[in-house]
Amino acid sequence: MGFNPKVVETTGVTTATVRTDQLANLKANVEEPTLAAARQYIRNLQSAYAAQQLLLHPPRPRRFRRRCPHHADHESTAGQPGRRPRNDDHSAATTTTAA
Repeated sequence: MGFNPKVVETTGVTTATVRTDQLANLKANVEEPTLAAARQYIRNLQSAYAAQQLLLHPPRPRRFRRRCPHHADHESTAGQPGRRPRNDDHSAATTTTAA
């Protein structure tokens, strides 16, 4: 008569995060020969689900807003003499007329 111990570990992985085509295997109580193999099986399930989600819902591309390379200079020199005024810089674009 042999004694076959069984290690049972709860992973916290729910069926909501497993691909539907792999649920039947889980419901059939998958058994792996070692604890390391069982943990690898769970990692594979999670990786397969994550890959499927990326295909179904690809991430949005990031948009970068380009700024003028001298933007900080424009703000720090506003209204100083010798500076070429910008259209939206009213402080440096004042004119006077003599009557």
